[in-house]
Amino acid sequence: MASILKLATEREITRICHFTPSRTLAQILVGQLGILSTDRLDEDERAILNSTDKQRLDGYTSFVCCSLQYPNPYYFSKARSNESLFLDWVILLLSIDLLENPNTLFCPFNAAIGRGAHVTSGESGFNSLFDRTVVSPLRTLTRSPSHMKSCPTDLQAEILVPDLVPLQDVKAAVVSSEVQARTEVARLRQAQLDPSALEWYICSELFDRDSLRNAIHSGVKPAERRFEP
Repeated sequence: MASILKLATEREITRICHFTPSRTLAQILVGQLGILSTDRLDEDERAILNSTDKQRLDGYTSFVCCSLQYPNPYYFSKARSNESLFLDWVILLLSIDLLENPNTLFCPFNAAIGRGAHVTSGESGFNSLFDRTVVSPLRTLTRSPSHMKSCPTDLQAEILVPDLVPLQDVKAAVVSSEVQARTEVARLRQAQLDPSALEWYICSELFDRDSLRNAIHSGVKPAERRFEP
């Protein structure tokens, strides 16, 4: 029986994604804990979360919402549209070792559908993300031959990491432009944090719903450019 990590490697999966408003990046780095689940956040930290995050209609508030290889283009677009004051966001690239946590959960479509009733675990849960046909209570999606091998059939599929994502598993940050990259680096230095603790990449395509969706469906990887702080 293959491990989930082996299955992920065979699918050319290199990372897990978690997006967040950039104003939370310093908080993630300064605490040396990593990305906390909603239940682990104290009241002050919850106050700065986007309203979409606080709803957690899936009911899994002790888990961190993530996705495979790329962010969920639909949910990412919705979350950003709900933010009117702080418009900068970052996509954090996490280690695929998190898939080996026996308590990591999977949902082949948006976990909020059925309020988390379709969340599963183990190898069968992981494999369900890549079924040729994914049927949810809302729709049926069929995987095309050109669909990117590393991406779930339904782009809203979710990975739920229990409790927290340790800081050592936060490997890199992706931003939308070089201007934003320089701004994020300056913000971290102002907070007396070392931006070189992360690798940095620039890719505007990951921040555009339609461009990212089309890239995944056509099997063409978006170009991610390395940025040196």
